[in-house]
Amino acid sequence: MASIQCEIRSRPVSSGTELTGVVWAPEGAQGNYRFSVASRGSGGTSNIVQSGFFVLQPHQPKIVGSVVVNSGSGSSFAAHLSVQAEDGGMCGAKA
Repeated sequence: MASIQCEIRSRPVSSGTELTGVVWAPEGAQGNYRFSVASRGSGGTSNIVQSGFFVLQPHQPKIVGSVVVNSGSGSSFAAHLSVQAEDGGMCGAKA
């Protein structure tokens, strides 16, 4: 079973904060992911879900989703990444 790992990376951009879902494993792996982001700000609320199938090469991180959210005063967000490899490996991350 591959030791699959994942994380949500964040970085400031001119229009807010970019959230990126990243998956990697020491051995090749494939499976499904779900990257969801809920955000709230002065302009209202937003719920975004990105999901699909991924194939990993050994030791090569893969971006499986990317979203830019507003990071102004009074804004908030919650992001979740869940990954299920075909060999049964799983991981999850929150931001």
